[in-house]
Amino acid sequence: MKISKEIIWHFICDECSLWWSFASSDNYQPKRDVFCPHCGHKNKIEELGIKKTREIIEKADYNLVFLEKNEKKLYNKIQNKIFIKSKSDKRAKNKQKSKTHFDISSVTGQGI
Repeated sequence: MKISKEIIWHFICDECSLWWSFASSDNYQPKRDVFCPHCGHKNKIEELGIKKTREIIEKADYNLVFLEKNEKKLYNKIQNKIFIKSKSDKRAKNKQKSKTHFDISSVTGQGI
């Protein structure tokens, strides 16, 4: 038996607001510029996504920042942040309580 996997990408044009989709393999990443098949507008994926994300973060009352390790320095510019370390149940059993972040567990419900 042969098995294959595809990822469906959905795009919405910044100009005409119409959408389109296409399927690809795991390794595909959209290019910086994607042209709308409806109106031909050149959409800038990275710039638009980063700009909108920054606007949302700046307007938010609180920002939840999920940490993998202890990479808090990467988020110095974000205001009103709450650090959350997830999967605490899969880490060492003897943990100290932290005053700088919250530990949560989706398995045990601890910290939620």
